[in-house]
Amino acid sequence: MNEITQSRNIDIITNEIVSYQKAIQAIVDLAKPLILEKSVEIGKRLIEAKDMVGHGNWENYCKTKLNYSQRQATNYINVYKTYNDEQIQFGKVANSQMYANLNFSQLVELTAVSDEVREDIVSENDMESTTIAELKKIIAEKTKIIEDKDSELSEKENIEKDRDRLQGLIQVKENAVNALEQQTKELQRQINDLEMQAQQVSVDELANIEQVKAEITGQMKKEFTEEKEKIVAGLKKKTENEVADIKQQLADIQNAKEKAEQELLKAQEQAKKTAEESEKLRKAATVINTAESDKIKEKFLDLQNTVNRICFLLVELKDKDQKSADMLKSALLNYADAFVKQINEI
Repeated sequence: MNEITQSRNIDIITNEIVSYQKAIQAIVDLAKPLILEKSVEIGKRLIEAKDMVGHGNWENYCKTKLNYSQRQATNYINVYKTYNDEQIQFGKVANSQMYANLNFSQLVELTAVSDEVREDIVSENDMESTTIAELKKIIAEKTKIIEDKDSELSEKENIEKDRDRLQGLIQVKENAVNALEQQTKELQRQINDLEMQAQQVSVDELANIEQVKAEITGQMKKEFTEEKEKIVAGLKKKTENEVADIKQQLADIQNAKEKAEQELLKAQEQAKKTAEESEKLRKAATVINTAESDKIKEKFLDLQNTVNRICFLLVELKDKDQKSADMLKSALLNYADAFVKQINEI
């Protein structure tokens, strides 16, 4: 026994540890593909169960029968909807292998983006070493790039449409000018015919014809000049007004975009401030040493989650209905003031 113990040295022990580490990693690697497959199956069956348990019983079913929170159940359902056989043909195409090595948290985070963005993220990053915080940052950056590109394309399309409309108006006016020129040519042809006829009449008749010719020519030139100047002036004025309107619309769009970004930044700062205050309260709650401390902590965490959710919903509502968002914000601030006052009176 002593001889065996003495023959073991640090190199032998190290090699044994490394061997066990490799064995554990091999087991983990073998099990990874099952995470996606089994998560999809769980999500599929949760959808079936949700239909069966009936309205109002879903949360209790998840908690008592499965030991899931409602959010955990929703995550599994979203994984099924995103990675089921109809979506990526699991086991039949290259995409299945792309997602097979992801952990469950990564699978859940990637359900929030489109198929194209999801594939780009997985193919461009080392997912095994990517943390959830890093993945959230990557998703946010990708989403911001797509939103900026869509906004830029939309503005460009609007400008092109306005330009095409203006070109159409210019073409209409040019056609009108061309029509007048054609009329002038026709009248000139008639004048030429009259000149040929004049050669066959007497001097007096010729004099009369020359006079008529001069009158007609003068009147024609006057009418043509006036009409042409009128058309050109009207076209120029209308074009200038429409170009000015387009520039104003683009400026309004840019101002609205900047305002929305400022409002979003303000909301994020407010949410951060709220989170900091909530964290202070949470830390204060952890040192409470009474029989009701656990209940207070539980209710405090519920309140914290509710406040964060309300702030997020207010930001979304503000983009859709500014007036309603402002009214709701005012009501919530009044309630918060009353709540703080009530606490201060304790």
